[in-house]
Amino acid sequence: MKKAYLYCDKRSLNDATIFYVDLVNDCLRVKGYDVFTVHQLNEIKKPNLIFTITNYYFVKAKVRFPFTKTINWSQGVEFEEVKMTRAYWKRFPFWLFEQLTIWLSDMHLFVSDKMCEYYRNHFSYRGNEHVIMPCYNLPLGEFLSVERYASPSFVYAGGVSKWQGIDTILDTYANIEAQIPTSSLTMYCKEEDYIYSEARKRNINNIKVKYVPLDELQSELCQYKYGFILREKNWVNYVATPTKMNSYLAAYLIPIFSDGVDDFSLNISLGDFTIMAKTPLNPNTIAEQIVSFEKGKHCYEDYKGIVERVFSHHYNDEHYKCQILKKLSELNM
Repeated sequence: MKKAYLYCDKRSLNDATIFYVDLVNDCLRVKGYDVFTVHQLNEIKKPNLIFTITNYYFVKAKVRFPFTKTINWSQGVEFEEVKMTRAYWKRFPFWLFEQLTIWLSDMHLFVSDKMCEYYRNHFSYRGNEHVIMPCYNLPLGEFLSVERYASPSFVYAGGVSKWQGIDTILDTYANIEAQIPTSSLTMYCKEEDYIYSEARKRNINNIKVKYVPLDELQSELCQYKYGFILREKNWVNYVATPTKMNSYLAAYLIPIFSDGVDDFSLNISLGDFTIMAKTPLNPNTIAEQIVSFEKGKHCYEDYKGIVERVFSHHYNDEHYKCQILKKLSELNM
C-alpha cells in the first residue's frame, strides 16, 4: 500500500481547514494511499507522497525528501500578507519559501483563478499541475424560514483586523441605524470591549457582541437577515475565498459583500438579492444600497433556490473530488 502523509502544524488544522484537508485525503485514499497526519518530520517513514498546507512545512519536507511527490495547498498568498505586517528586510524568507513551493511542488491546490493568475505574474508559475477549489466547510442548510427576513437584523462573524474591514462595517451600520432605527447588529467575536468602544464613537445603540464556540455559530447565524463581509481590493483579499461567505449562505443570510474578493464577483450570483459594494468601499454608498434593498419588495421564498444554485456549482464536493482525482491521474500520483 502506498503511503501519503499530511505534514502540518497542529495549529493549522481547525474548523476552517479540516473539511478541505479531509476532501483531499479522501481523494488520495481512492487512489490507493494510506493517509497519515503527522506534525513532526521524523514521523514520516518511506513516503510515496507528502501533502502540505503551508510553505514552511513544504520546504522542510522537500529538503528531507527531495524526490518524493508533493501536493501543496495555498490557502492565501503568504508573501502579500507578510508585506502588510513586517519590515522590508524581514520579508525575504517568506518570499523564498513561497517561490520554492511554487517551483518545486508536483501539484498545487489554489483557492481561486485569481490566485493562479497571481502566481503566474509574480512567482513565474508556468505549469498546469493545479486544481482550483475555493475554501468552504459547510453544506447548505435544509430549512429556510422567511419570517426572519421581516426585520433588518445584521450580523458579522469574524475578527477585527483592519484587512477584514471592521471599520467599514461599523461605519456602514451606523449610517443604516440612523435611517432605520429598528435595525440591529450582532457581532460574533472575542473583542467585546473594543467593539463596544468603537460603537460608542459612532453613536450605535442597537448592537450586541457575543462569542460562541465555532460548533454553535452556524445555528446562531440562522436568526439574522444580512451578513457583512466587506473587503477592500488588495492582493490578500483579491485572491482569497473567505469561508465566511460559505457560512453565511449555508445559513441563508443575504451577504453584504464587495468586489474586493474576485471569486465573489465571478461565482456568487444571487440575482435580485445581490448587495455587492464596489471598491474602494464607501460606507455611505453601501448603506444607501442596503436601505434601498430594505425598502424594496422581494419574494424571499425564491431565495432558497438561488442559494442552492450557488452550492450546486461552487460549493460542490463531488465536482472538486473529480477534478482532484483527474489531476492525480494526469500526474501519475
